[in-house]
Amino acid sequence: MFSAGQRMDFIMDAFREAAVDGIPIEVTAVLDDLLDQAIAVMDADFGNIQLLDRNDNRLRIVASRGFESEFLEFFAVVGGDDHSACAFALAASDRVVISDINISPFFVGKRSGEVLRDAKVRAVQSTPLVHADGNLLGMISIHWRDPVTPGAEALRRLDGLIARSMREIGGYVPV
Repeated sequence: MFSAGQRMDFIMDAFREAAVDGIPIEVTAVLDDLLDQAIAVMDADFGNIQLLDRNDNRLRIVASRGFESEFLEFFAVVGGDDHSACAFALAASDRVVISDINISPFFVGKRSGEVLRDAKVRAVQSTPLVHADGNLLGMISIHWRDPVTPGAEALRRLDGLIARSMREIGGYVPV
């Protein structure tokens, strides 16, 4: 029988190995499904999922939709002190919504704002992915081409998708 900490170490070891060899097919399928459904539920244009590497407390992109290589390279590895919605959400341990990057003080005059604009992104929300045992696994970020403030119902549905997916990922951990 594994303790909660040992189960989390097992998950994170699988995710770290995945950074080199590919995420286990079961987890990949859950993350891909989560991202596709989240983009649809949020009526968004792009999205990505990052997993947290507990060794350096940095997020690494493991799934994305709609982005070109410049965006993916720039945001490939993000820490809590970087200028991005996911970094702000990581630092705050809470959802971050930026309704218009062109007027957000987080992005004005920052290279990350330029990369987002080049990718045709105007709004973004980042929500932590928290395992059922309370440990942070990563981040899901949803992006729009136009300024957007997501409604409460859409965010509630996103939270439901995330909760379901975290339960599914938890199901692959030996007990």
